[in-house]
Amino acid sequence: MQVSSLSCDAAGRVRDLFFEAAVNTKTWEEALGALTDLFDAHGSTLLIVDKELIRPVAGWVAGKFDPAGMQPYLTYYSRLDPAVSVLPALPVGQLYSYKELVNDAIVRRSEFFQDFLIPMGGRHLTSGKIVDDAKEFATLAVQTGVKRGAFSAQEDALLQALWPSLVTAMQVFRRLSAATIDTDVARVRGMLDAFERMAFGGMLIDPFARVLHMNAQAERHLGHAIRLDKGRLVARHRESDAKLQKLLANVISNPGSLLAQGAVTIARPHRRPLLAHVMPTPGFEKLGVKAPAAIVLLIDPDVERPVSERALSQAFGLTAAEIRLAQRIGGGLSPKEAADELRVSYETARTQLKTIFQKTGVHRQSELVALLGRIGAIAGE
Repeated sequence: MQVSSLSCDAAGRVRDLFFEAAVNTKTWEEALGALTDLFDAHGSTLLIVDKELIRPVAGWVAGKFDPAGMQPYLTYYSRLDPAVSVLPALPVGQLYSYKELVNDAIVRRSEFFQDFLIPMGGRHLTSGKIVDDAKEFATLAVQTGVKRGAFSAQEDALLQALWPSLVTAMQVFRRLSAATIDTDVARVRGMLDAFERMAFGGMLIDPFARVLHMNAQAERHLGHAIRLDKGRLVARHRESDAKLQKLLANVISNPGSLLAQGAVTIARPHRRPLLAHVMPTPGFEKLGVKAPAAIVLLIDPDVERPVSERALSQAFGLTAAEIRLAQRIGGGLSPKEAADELRVSYETARTQLKTIFQKTGVHRQSELVALLGRIGAIAGE
């Protein structure tokens, strides 16, 4: 294909779609699809790469590539991609291709090419950095197959001419993404504050299980049940950590699915296990490693959560005396122990307890304890 056969309108459409995608991430696939069509290529990819890990952490794909291939690339094959090793040293705007990095003999021996890229329809790549900051950079690539061959010099020149506009569009996207993350993270951090008021630990986790933020209740468990290893959340108990890491990986790899959430117990010496509930934070998955991927809720069964007197009064119409008794029953005392602590007779306590049962709709002391525990979680002061 010669550059002279390419329409200026088509190139302009690519530029316009990139700027549209900068403000509407749902159209990145359309923009990449137009770039693919412009060069009669097999597909195009846009990847966000973490500098510390030297591996992509988010991305978009368009063209004839199967979108399902993005996940195995991010989690495994990117480590084998020869292009990834040269990316950190390249300046923004300098294009490179596989023909500069590998020959046919290397391709024939390469797991990356033989088991992943060629079966996906690719083989040749022309790519470059499109943005670079302190923690991440983004790379844009146009992929062609074995039959189509590598880009010609004229096609390289066309992509190079388009590049400044694409860089500007990506810079706009990153600035808007940063503003979105700051706003939405502030909202999510509000949840951590709410967990704090309920005596629950809360942690905001990035796509690599690194802790972005935590509340004071979560900090209490550091060094006892959990620790941070290079910023990553780790359970001190080996078997508990294996379960925790498996759950974190499952939730993080399914960012848009609320069904991926789950809970594990974390063993602690001389105390009851800590319960860790992990849930995804949908909507951030295409914004890179600075964005949250999951919330970890830490529930300590040994922490008393006194039930709000106002909640018991407003919800069930309990009197002040009944509230005092209910709180002690909920705290684990027997009716006799509660009576002694309140300095009332055992018969008085039994009578009040029957009334509490009637007003709250429970029939046994264990049901009352469970009810008060739930109320303490959602209405504690």
